[in-house]
Amino acid sequence: MIISFDYEEFISEIKAEIKGELLKLTDNVQVLRGEYKEVVDWFYDDKTMNELYSFAAADKDTEAEAKEIMDDYRKNKNDLQLIMVSNLLIELQENNHDL
Repeated sequence: MIISFDYEEFISEIKAEIKGELLKLTDNVQVLRGEYKEVVDWFYDDKTMNELYSFAAADKDTEAEAKEIMDDYRKNKNDLQLIMVSNLLIELQENNHDL
């Protein structure tokens, strides 16, 4: 059984984070995997997630969105796997569209 998944959005997000110097290829991020071990979501490392939430929670304009992201993060935290950004990009590009 072949499962199709479009990783273009994830790839673009990660490349934008690298270009904006929020991530480096040697940084670690956390991924949530689905039933077939495919990446279904990604998050910064735990320290960065907590720092970003603290920063966003102080801003009334982003507080609701930050809370929603952190709720999702905390809900999935036990199932997240640490992966280096460079390895994640390789995996996403290799598996784009055909899993």
